[in-house]
Amino acid sequence: MSILWILARSTGLAATVLLSAVMVLGILSSGDFRSRPWSRYLTNGLHRRVAYLACAMLGIHIAAIVADSFVSVDLLNVVVPFSSGYERFAVGLAAISIDLMLVLVITSLGRRFISFNIWQTVHVVAYAVWPLAILHGILAGTDDLLAWSLSLISTLAVATVALIRIFNRPASRKTPHQVRGQARPIATPAVIEGLAVPSSTLTPTV
Repeated sequence: MSILWILARSTGLAATVLLSAVMVLGILSSGDFRSRPWSRYLTNGLHRRVAYLACAMLGIHIAAIVADSFVSVDLLNVVVPFSSGYERFAVGLAAISIDLMLVLVITSLGRRFISFNIWQTVHVVAYAVWPLAILHGILAGTDDLLAWSLSLISTLAVATVALIRIFNRPASRKTPHQVRGQARPIATPAVIEGLAVPSSTLTPTV
């Protein structure tokens, strides 16, 4: 059994789990959850660190795959979808996922140079990166049982948190149209040194 094979398989599975964790943390640190005491830590701390670790595992996974002569995948196949002669469809899905991740990484590194709205819009592609990576792992993975098990667990975890995010809404509050004389709250998302800070609510002075 090749060392490169072991390295590629282990880092690929680790990257799948970490990407799932990034999705879960991203969902938890958005929307209504931003009012929770732990949301700032999830937004500015754990979510970012897990994302870095996922990228590191993915980088090692790619390096091991390219170095392994058995699979015949080069760097061009990694970024050009469906150009590989080995497992063309599965590797093609991985290439699309990697290209989208590169967009996320580049826009995150240059976040202070772009508007928050643009960055937030671009980050929607994160919802495509994760399922593509899951499908790639299922179709290309040689550890079929383990790949299916991890993919199922990851899918259930993300689906559970997504459902919590959807249904765990705060109780409806009266709007300025319902309460006479009440000022309309203005949500102002702030960006400090490239990091998202949960929106604050300001009341305009009269």
